[in-house]
Formats: sequence, structure tokens, C-alpha cells
Amino acid sequence: MRFLSAETREEMEELAKEDPMIRKALTTLESLSQDPEIRRLYEERVKWLERHSEIT
Repeated sequence: MRFLSAETREEMEELAKEDPMIRKALTTLESLSQDPEIRRLYEERVKWLERHSEIT
């Protein structure tokens, strides 16, 4: 849970040093963040959620 609530990259890296699973999560997050198609899909989903929340 601390990984998800980390506010800085440094905080995430410190947690990754302590736990191999968090290290893997950080590596995966970095990889996904660099993929333009994944980023585009994420941004579209955020926009959809924002529009949907205005309706309900």
C-alpha cells in the first residue's frame, strides 16, 4: 500500500530497495509508462471516467 501512496519517485525507489515485489512493480510501471500506446489508452480512459462521472 505504501508503494501506491508514494508521492515521489525517490520514495518509490526506496521502497523498491526493501522489497523485490515492489522493485518488480516499479520496473513494470516504468516500462508501461514509456509505451506511447499504453499512455494514450490510459489518457482516454481517464477522459471517459471524467465524462461519465459528470453524467451520474
